[in-house]
Amino acid sequence: MIDKEGERGEMRKSNLCAVVCISLVAVWVVSCAKQKPPEAPPATTAKPVEAVQAPSQPEQVAAVGLAEQAPADAKAKVNPTKADAASLEDGKTLYTHYCAECHGVKGDRKGPVAAKFSLAPADLTNKKDMGTITDGTLFWVITEGPHKGGQMVMPGFGISTTDEEIWHIVDYIRTFSK
Repeated sequence: MIDKEGERGEMRKSNLCAVVCISLVAVWVVSCAKQKPPEAPPATTAKPVEAVQAPSQPEQVAAVGLAEQAPADAKAKVNPTKADAASLEDGKTLYTHYCAECHGVKGDRKGPVAAKFSLAPADLTNKKDMGTITDGTLFWVITEGPHKGGQMVMPGFGISTTDEEIWHIVDYIRTFSK
């Protein structure tokens, strides 16, 4: 024998649940309808920026000149990594990802996008210049990115890489001028 009173109670609970759900959906739909659509941005009267043609021969910038921007404490920073096979392999991978497009696979500033800049990337194969730059200075340049005349010459990669990764890049860069 089925308990009709219990069955009715379950039906009431089920109906009450359905009413509550439908009510919540209705409130949500009404609140969405009351929201204003996003406004279009104001019309601008700014003139379009004219394209700047890169010079046929980019200005040659010595790595030493840009490295002079590094603060004294950065120049004095000592490389904590050992330039062993593992560090050089990691450095090569990171260099290829972050640096080769501009500085070239061999560090000779012959990267595929180097010619598009008004300032040529630093020549990392120049033994004389690279011999005067400390590991700490290279670390600072890679982390912060140098500027010339208020213009960014190279982006800093300190946000997208760890200190350890930058030290591996420094180790790898050193192989270009040996």
